[in-house]
Amino acid sequence: MVIFIVCQILIPLTYHGIERVFATLVFRMLLEEGMISEELAKKMRTWKHSGFSVYRAEPIEAVTDKTRLLRFSRYYVGLQRRFTFLGFEFYWKEDHKGNPCVTRRTAPKKLQSACLRIKDWIKCNRHLRGKEFFRGLNHRLRGHYNYYGIIGNSRAIDRIYFWSLQCTFKWLNRRGGKRKSYDREHFKVILKHVGIARPRITQKRYQRVFA
Repeated sequence: MVIFIVCQILIPLTYHGIERVFATLVFRMLLEEGMISEELAKKMRTWKHSGFSVYRAEPIEAVTDKTRLLRFSRYYVGLQRRFTFLGFEFYWKEDHKGNPCVTRRTAPKKLQSACLRIKDWIKCNRHLRGKEFFRGLNHRLRGHYNYYGIIGNSRAIDRIYFWSLQCTFKWLNRRGGKRKSYDREHFKVILKHVGIARPRITQKRYQRVFA
């Protein structure tokens, strides 16, 4: 059975008026059902944050110079139509079966800034002792892998891994003195002993569950 309630509201249709009407109807229903008492209802009406408030701020408007309309369809496979969101670049690409699918990769600007941060950290902290230096470097690399290590983004995380190796070899050999600290063979031995965090995909594949 459907019951239609028609009532005349003498309160202006403002945000504050709508809030008062809604609170009145909810309290009336709770009192009729016996879920709260009159004393509790009076107490709740005096609360500063009653839970019935609505959003009263000015509506958010899109910035015209940072907003655009893009036809993002599977019929446009490739990098011609792409967009960037939360550090990732989204575009359509064909999978190994030839079906178009949405693919993500690290946005070029984000990847470039990440490489510069790694380089600056290695350059400024090359004076640290071996274990302490590699511990700090691995901490930053793992943080990058945990966020950007998604399916289809292996090339981008491989790039920052090899970039960190090149910067490490370059700046550890510039710690002062005329002799180099490492040659290529000695550096490979150090890497096997200490170990730099290798890139890995941290995103889990979705599994379909059939009930």
